[in-house]
Amino acid sequence: MNLPSINKQCFVASETLNLVNASIRDLKRVLDASVITSVQLVTIYLQRIAKYDCNGPSLNQIPVPNPKIFEEAQASDNYRASVEGLTVAAGSPPFADLNFSCDATIVSSLRKAGAIVLGKTNMPAMAGGGGQRGLYGRSKSPYNPKYSTTAYASRSSNSAGTPTTASFTAFGFAGETVSSGRSPASNNALVRYSPSRGVIPFQGQWPLYLTCDVIVPHAQTVKELLDILNVIMTDNPNPIGDFWRGQSVCPIPLSSQVWPVDCQSLEDPHSLKGKQITIPMRYIRKQFPTAVNALNAFTSSVHDLWLKAQTTLESLGATVIPWPEHRHSLNAHSMDEHRTMPDDHYWMGRFPPPNGDTSYPNLTVADADMIHPHIAPMDDPTMHTEVENHVRYMDMIEAGRYQGPREMWKRDLEDWMDSNSFNLVVFPTNGDVARADSEEL
Repeated sequence: MNLPSINKQCFVASETLNLVNASIRDLKRVLDASVITSVQLVTIYLQRIAKYDCNGPSLNQIPVPNPKIFEEAQASDNYRASVEGLTVAAGSPPFADLNFSCDATIVSSLRKAGAIVLGKTNMPAMAGGGGQRGLYGRSKSPYNPKYSTTAYASRSSNSAGTPTTASFTAFGFAGETVSSGRSPASNNALVRYSPSRGVIPFQGQWPLYLTCDVIVPHAQTVKELLDILNVIMTDNPNPIGDFWRGQSVCPIPLSSQVWPVDCQSLEDPHSLKGKQITIPMRYIRKQFPTAVNALNAFTSSVHDLWLKAQTTLESLGATVIPWPEHRHSLNAHSMDEHRTMPDDHYWMGRFPPPNGDTSYPNLTVADADMIHPHIAPMDDPTMHTEVENHVRYMDMIEAGRYQGPREMWKRDLEDWMDSNSFNLVVFPTNGDVARADSEEL
């Protein structure tokens, strides 16, 4: 990393700018007014990261700093910096040296808007399983290191939320298959948006399940989140490596066809008036103890939080309707059939997409047993994960293609909601807060 000479002005700026309370708009305002330079702002963030991530509580959230961060900061006026040389291991040992020669689509959009990439956050190998150790170890919670920074067995982007809540960055991003965006946001008191498929360009993202994965932005306020969406929700004209935009089985409207030009226009205190919201009974067993499949994993404190949320929703004009859950029979292969697609998509054997790194032309060159190594005692998914959610990498490469996801989505969600006149489905993100060393127990 080529460090520029850092003069006293950087440290004067750090004394006058409080990163903990600074919003994205605050940062943009001081940059636009030349109160502070991009290099100075980056220096302040790096000082905070050095103090709390590398030392002190040693949160271990940003293991891969951007080696060209100061060069990019100096070039931010023309927004043409490159991330060549920033590894994209996805927490997996076989990909420790994998480099992409171009930005992910959302990163390109952020750069054009003047943003600077500080680095890549920590995660378990290939986002598989939970918050256990990966290539760079395990992340810590900024609130209490004894507890996890996100839910166990559903936290593959486990350190995506912490840098934002700890003010290491102004905002951040997670990759979500089921709950790996919302869970770290919940544990770190953040606002996030989990989009429908194809809304936020996926190009450049490592997938866990191609049909399920989405990019989830994290912010400290709703207004900031809408500012981020204004930048990253773009129509990608060249969706190579973007699964949903690259397939032709399920037509999807462009983001520009369904979203407003300015997402800030979505701020509406009356938006829930007259809406019908349902919650499956199994999540609120204290109110419905005899409900089918009632979950015992939710603590009384989480249930109390739900009651507060219900009161808030109803005060905003919504009607909350509990729903008795039903479940279709699944087996070890049925979820594969529902998650996969026909031949005209970029299957796992074709990942990563063309990136200029000849050492990694596709997934088959990697040691399959090391893609997701069993580092800790509870790291074996067969011990703590339902069989339909096991990820079998080599099977995925060789597997046949099935016409399943669209039919399942329409039957189990859209038709069900329409037939019951439901506008929203809600449920608690976490049943409790897991111990940090859960995979050791």
